[in-house]
Amino acid sequence: MKQNERKSIAIFSLNASAKYISMSMLSCVSKVSIRKIILGQLSIKDWRQLAEASGALAESNIFINDITSISIEELYKRCIQLRNSHALDMVIVDSLDFMRRYQKKATNGHNRGTILSTLRVLANELNVPIIVSLNVKDFVERKRSFWPCNLDLPGVSTIERYADIIMILHRPEIYSPTLENEGLAEIRVFRQNNGNGGKVRLHFLGETQRFVNID
Repeated sequence: MKQNERKSIAIFSLNASAKYISMSMLSCVSKVSIRKIILGQLSIKDWRQLAEASGALAESNIFINDITSISIEELYKRCIQLRNSHALDMVIVDSLDFMRRYQKKATNGHNRGTILSTLRVLANELNVPIIVSLNVKDFVERKRSFWPCNLDLPGVSTIERYADIIMILHRPEIYSPTLENEGLAEIRVFRQNNGNGGKVRLHFLGETQRFVNID
């Protein structure tokens, strides 16, 4: 998706608030430090960049829902409503962990499978990609290599049943803060129904919440 393309995106954030997501997007587009935005320590140049970024974001169709107690049925309903009123090009759910916690009545495996199968049906009905985030298991932090794989995902067999693509984003500097790892990020594709797996190395700019290509 190109930066100047106007697409409709629905973000269901069960983790971060809509306010924080908005500030992160503003920091990313304007390239102004998110810390400076939060603290209000802005220069004249920063204000100009923020004004331009705000104008660009205001013209975009990004719908953020940060209701932490949303059920999969309500999420489905809201996506259909957005499709009918604004069109819809992508759905992002952050995260499967939090949605599972809200769906307390089912067992873990059935719970996860119900959510993913419903999202799969929704993706087919809307004919759009749905991106779902999930944290790896806690014990990965104790592994010597610190490099997670698909088997480190909780309920991986259920996930593989419904997902077309499984990718893991890893930032090694969190576990091994060396000069070599500073800012390094890697996306590994472990499952790709329509192609091969692989990996992409990126550089993470934490101050502006951006991932950029490594020159």
